[in-house]
Amino acid sequence: MPNNLSGWLLVTVFASSASAVLALDAQWGAFAAAAVLAIFAAARWPAFALGALLALGPSDLWLTVDAGGFTFRLAHVLAVALWAAAAARVGVLGLLRWTLGAPGMWLWLALLALQAVSIARGVAFPGKAVGYLAWGAFDVLVLAPAVAFHARRHPLRMSAAWWPLAAAVGVFGLLQLALAAVGTTPMLVQQWVGARPRINALSYEPSYFAFQALVPLALMVGWWSRGLPRALALLASGVGLVLAVAVALSSSRSGWIGLALLALAGAWPLFRRHRGAWSGPVGRVLAAGAAVVVLGVVWMPPHVWAADKLLMQKGLDLSDPSSSQPRREGVLEAINLARLYPLAGVGPGQFGAALLAHPQAQVRVLRPEDRDPHGLVTFNLYAELLSENGILGLLLALGALLQTAWRLWRAPGGARVVAWRTGVLWASLLMFAVMFQFNQTLWRVETWCLLGLAMTARRRP
Repeated sequence: MPNNLSGWLLVTVFASSASAVLALDAQWGAFAAAAVLAIFAAARWPAFALGALLALGPSDLWLTVDAGGFTFRLAHVLAVALWAAAAARVGVLGLLRWTLGAPGMWLWLALLALQAVSIARGVAFPGKAVGYLAWGAFDVLVLAPAVAFHARRHPLRMSAAWWPLAAAVGVFGLLQLALAAVGTTPMLVQQWVGARPRINALSYEPSYFAFQALVPLALMVGWWSRGLPRALALLASGVGLVLAVAVALSSSRSGWIGLALLALAGAWPLFRRHRGAWSGPVGRVLAAGAAVVVLGVVWMPPHVWAADKLLMQKGLDLSDPSSSQPRREGVLEAINLARLYPLAGVGPGQFGAALLAHPQAQVRVLRPEDRDPHGLVTFNLYAELLSENGILGLLLALGALLQTAWRLWRAPGGARVVAWRTGVLWASLLMFAVMFQFNQTLWRVETWCLLGLAMTARRRP
């Protein structure tokens, strides 16, 4: 807490301002109050603030406000506050030099410069393109460096804050399913399949929730495979179980694929290194959790699981509108646009407009209600990078990702540091090699939080 009169006065002024805003608008007031606490926490407890950023920052439906056509999240306030805390420690110029030394940083900056050139040449929706560029610059120069700076200094304390908060989000998602099963309308549910709500927790849709939840889960498994500190092993087992169950029940098919691959990749390393741990506290936590899951499955009415069977059937039916067919068509359309604009693409955020302007590039049959330039996407990050930024932009992004992965793999350090970086590498490979085959959004908060963690593979300032 503040230890002097000026600190108390500052908090009082901020709290009074937030209360005044709250009286005028509840959503803005809640956001303002949370922002005040976020700024204070970043200044006094950066490890806790970073854990909150990683766990709650990707929230789409809670503690957010809309302004100027864009959604501002608490994560953006936390990122700026953490960046300011880092700058106060090493100076603005020192932090800038440290930022430019991050793996892949110059390639990301070159991608942003390429996008700026595309906008200057003219695009169909310049406002949307400039917005994409602005968010990209924020993620590259503020969000990722802020995460990297504090994560490198406080990996254990950050994890101790991040993982329980991530588990709390997972529990909220499970409550969405449980409340619906007993006839109560759950909060923030965005999609239903019959009587079964699709778990989205605080995100727009189940796939975003699964994407967010798999990041800490993959980091835990990778870190644990090299030797998770005993102080975090029990916490990781409980949190990991909650997140795995939530993703499994989320009805996100991309989440199912990621979870299955993570289980296959991590089963043998975990068993070989920790075979004696399964009879200890960790084993008891996992056994108790498994028993709760089994009882929950038995307790749920049978009609609840009918929706999951339906979703699995749709995933195997290539003619179904929600299956892999539109994803394949989106990739083919991106390739067709890349043939028309091979070098620098059609411009950031311009895929839909360019597709409508070039009927020869269309593969899917677009009904009148589907001809929204802002709703047409490729469903694949690399296809979208190719179509909107050309072969140059795709190569720059791939080069940045490969350089970051190489640094993570080769960076020196003690056993604990190597184990931490192994966990980050596992999470990065799962996200960029698997999950981004089903998601096209590069500039989301959770993506650059993960890249910020990956950028810790460098020297400390």
